[in-house]
Amino acid sequence: MTLFDAAIRYDLAEIEPRLDGVQLAVNATNLFDRDYSTCAQGYCYQGQGQTVIGSIRYRW
Repeated sequence: MTLFDAAIRYDLAEIEPRLDGVQLAVNATNLFDRDYSTCAQGYCYQGQGQTVIGSIRYRW
């Protein structure tokens, strides 16, 4: 089974120089929300579902 993840980040200074140091980001895991489990040493664990997290970062 293959899982797909993605991430994108944008520096807002590209559109407005006053926003230098501000970045927007979106990270996604298990994009297609596949059900899966991981088994090791006799124990099985249910995989994490689809997760999307957005963030704003400022660096000065």
